[in-house]
Amino acid sequence: MLRAWATVFLLLAARTASSDSSSQLVGARATALAGAFTAVADDSTAFSWNPAGIVYGNLMRAGFYGGTTFQDRNELVERLRSELPGNESELLGNDSLGFSTSFTVLGVAVSRFTETASVLEGQTLTSRGLETLDVALSFVQSLPPDELTVGANVNIIRGTAFQQEQPANLIPPDDRNVRDLVEAATSAEGRSETELGLDLGVLYQPRDWVRFGLMVRNLTEPTFHTPGGDEVVLPAQARAGVAFMKDPGLLFALDLDLTSRESLQPATEDRTWRELSLGAEKVWGERRVALRGGFRTELANGNLQRPGFSFGVGVRVAMLVFDLGGITSTERRQGGLWLGVSLMR
Repeated sequence: MLRAWATVFLLLAARTASSDSSSQLVGARATALAGAFTAVADDSTAFSWNPAGIVYGNLMRAGFYGGTTFQDRNELVERLRSELPGNESELLGNDSLGFSTSFTVLGVAVSRFTETASVLEGQTLTSRGLETLDVALSFVQSLPPDELTVGANVNIIRGTAFQQEQPANLIPPDDRNVRDLVEAATSAEGRSETELGLDLGVLYQPRDWVRFGLMVRNLTEPTFHTPGGDEVVLPAQARAGVAFMKDPGLLFALDLDLTSRESLQPATEDRTWRELSLGAEKVWGERRVALRGGFRTELANGNLQRPGFSFGVGVRVAMLVFDLGGITSTERRQGGLWLGVSLMR
């Protein structure tokens, strides 16, 4: 049975050529683990990382989450400030706010996502944005052997797509920063549509101390259109992970993209990559205090590029869990901060 499911998912992964967002991280704990969460996925953001994870952890849980991330690839902001022409320079931004609840084998999540991608080519800045309201219904089923769990999300997505072009020299100097450029990408008139999406996830835990995960997102490849008629696609993406839980309260996790990533902009060879994520967590006092950290990097042409470092903390007070997670880089070309509050029973 395990071999059959593995074959199905590998075939689905082979069909895909790219992923959705470049720097999308959902949830404070996942961000603190640098995105190494596909085989963990046992909190209120399980729907986003692997819906099969709903069966792990508490019988009932609910949570609020919100945060933002960005990644400046090839020094777009610095080139704008120095009035230098761009060469495949790209600025990516993601914001999210949402709520989810789950009961053992069933869950629902309502999330608002804003994803942007701005590309500087020569002296022209082209920006695309996609705002979505996503209602995800999650279903989970255990299969023989009992260590194998399969989950699925059925997503109802209301999306608004934006696009605009402008000469770089007309951008006011005070607006040549990450936040203003990300917000400007969704300031133009947009076009709204509703699409259906489907995600599939698998978790396999053959031993108490190790768990394997596989997630395939956007199987239906939801497609939206800008006012000018250009397509903005959320392509399918496959990602795998493994988590080690040998000692009580100590977790190590690793994630790897099985398919290449790209942004909302039309892909070129220099703007596609895969991601590798490593994360660790130590919990004390019956899971009342947790410290987390991680590392993520792009894999392109056999090299490690644009490394980022993550950090985070979690505190449990009675049935409430408060989480904080962030990510940064030595050159400050990527960053993010997430907050989460969960109710566990």
